[in-house]
Amino acid sequence: LNGAFGDHLAASNSVLAVRMAIYVEGAAVALDTAALRAAFPTAGKRLCVFIHGLGCDEHSWQARDRADPPATHFGRQLHADFAFTPLYLRYNSGLPIASNGAQLAALLEDLLAAWPEPAGELLIVAHSMGGLVALSACEHAAAAGMHWPQATRMLICLGSPNLGSPVERLGHLTHTALSLSRITAPLATIAGARSQGIKDLRHGPGAPRKDPAHDHIAFRFLGSSLADDTGHPLGEVFGDGLVTLGSATGHAIDGDVQSASLGRLGHMRLLTDARVYRQISAWVGALDAPAREPERA
Repeated sequence: LNGAFGDHLAASNSVLAVRMAIYVEGAAVALDTAALRAAFPTAGKRLCVFIHGLGCDEHSWQARDRADPPATHFGRQLHADFAFTPLYLRYNSGLPIASNGAQLAALLEDLLAAWPEPAGELLIVAHSMGGLVALSACEHAAAAGMHWPQATRMLICLGSPNLGSPVERLGHLTHTALSLSRITAPLATIAGARSQGIKDLRHGPGAPRKDPAHDHIAFRFLGSSLADDTGHPLGEVFGDGLVTLGSATGHAIDGDVQSASLGRLGHMRLLTDARVYRQISAWVGALDAPAREPERA
């Protein structure tokens, strides 16, 4: 409901409208030190915030025990492998991406200020629309001079439609076609009622650009394709079923930025696939690798 009509729910102050927060076992956690310490008793100095995509919530990151092929719980593995405390965001994905970005920027500022341990590192892993929200939050934080980006080491976007989603473009064309006739106009009204969050996916925000305030952040983009060969033309056309490879990996960022692609992988499997975690692990592990000294002649 929030994905499809979240902006309308929020505007009418509906009790069904999702409030952005960090959630644990289905309940929002207050951003004060006592509440965070109770919710995360083993909190360390490394935090990883997971951000879901359109129409989802924090449960989308949970790996099913009997999944085929076997799935991976990214949060648990990052905690076991790199001592990151996993935190899961829930937000109203029907709101405009810019609005969610502004809310996320403020939430991260409050989170790090109240975290029980001096937060030394922040990692953000975002899926689909969540990546666009995270990138928007970076822009808002830079404009407002916030402090949390200084603690952010890496932002990983999984299947984020930086250049737009062909599915929403099809939705826009359908709405336009239905509006051409008085007979189908009522259906066009229904189609046009989809949330602004969905409409924002038609073109995407464009290739994200680096801001001087974020020079220290490593940006990582991962796209996938339903085809075995990600280099095949059909692999680019169909992408992961919702987002094309070019859209998921498109950027105009200078600095520490890398992109990767995987085949035989649909959009929602990016949340729990073992190969995706191996790529995340490789990227995060590189942060801990000591910088190589320049070779002497």
